[in-house]
Amino acid sequence: MIEQIASAGHDDVGIPLEIVHRSSSETLLRLLEPGALRCIQAMILAELLMQDSVVQENQGQPREALISRAQDCALVADTSPDPPPRDRSICRQTIESLRTSAGDKGRI
Repeated sequence: MIEQIASAGHDDVGIPLEIVHRSSSETLLRLLEPGALRCIQAMILAELLMQDSVVQENQGQPREALISRAQDCALVADTSPDPPPRDRSICRQTIESLRTSAGDKGRI
């Protein structure tokens, strides 16, 4: 499954999955094409990151899964000022998970 996600990321967005995993959300946004395609690429990448987080979780890698979900939320928030309720809920849960895992309720 990871291979399929990696292939889709490279083919559909033009960014290899290993670069996605090592990059901050801000860096990923800079790597996307400028203009109208940027929003589409960001949403495709966000969906791939959500799928990646499920795979990572199933493989017993909760830290990597959490990072993928956080990147997904950042991309959705950047490209969609009013995300759908499902995405808002997932992002809220991810933020709470990040706060809890960081041990600091005041900062992410």
